[in-house]
Amino acid sequence: MPIILKYIWISLMLCMPLWSMGQGKFMPKALRVGGDLSYLAISAYDSTAEKYELNVDVAVHRFLVALDYGIAHKNFTIEQLSHYSKGPYFRVGIDYNLLHKDPRRNALFFGLRYAWTNFSDELKGVRLDTYYGDQFIQLNETSKSAFWVEVAGGLKVNIWKGLFLGYTMRLKLFMQTKSGHDLETFYIPGYGKSEQNTPVSMNYYILYRIPLFKAKPIQPPLE
Repeated sequence: MPIILKYIWISLMLCMPLWSMGQGKFMPKALRVGGDLSYLAISAYDSTAEKYELNVDVAVHRFLVALDYGIAHKNFTIEQLSHYSKGPYFRVGIDYNLLHKDPRRNALFFGLRYAWTNFSDELKGVRLDTYYGDQFIQLNETSKSAFWVEVAGGLKVNIWKGLFLGYTMRLKLFMQTKSGHDLETFYIPGYGKSEQNTPVSMNYYILYRIPLFKAKPIQPPLE
């Protein structure tokens, strides 16, 4: 619960410049809080991966200020060696909502994200060598980081009262890593396989909308 409140507060603070510019026109109207359903399915059925993600967006005029917080653990085998990556990741950005006048508060949006992660890597196992003999290897690095940019687009649909279902497609670009040792990076939390230059991913969300200020009702267009 403290993490959820922390990131809701950050989202509201990101809206303050827009609010002050518009003298109320850019006042935050509502926020949506939810989680990634696809990652819950992965965590339940894939024993080598564990992923969880919290999502918050704040409606400001025709924009959505977005903030994501996630945790990813991935375990896989490379050349008989076990590689384990884990760590949190963050995304922050802004979307333009093409349906900002929709009375049901649906959202059809596109925008940009800046994402980053601080994670750790572990490599261990027995390397088979007929000449020098088998060798046990264990390497750890706890101070890796990476950042990248995302082009995002998606849809959020009201299904009942304040409850929404939606998805976001992401094109990830300009990924950079920082590492102080020689342990090669294979997997980056929030990004995926490090060998991919422009990966595309999709997330499926369930969210609940919470009004912040009483806004003037949006009337449906006359026929």
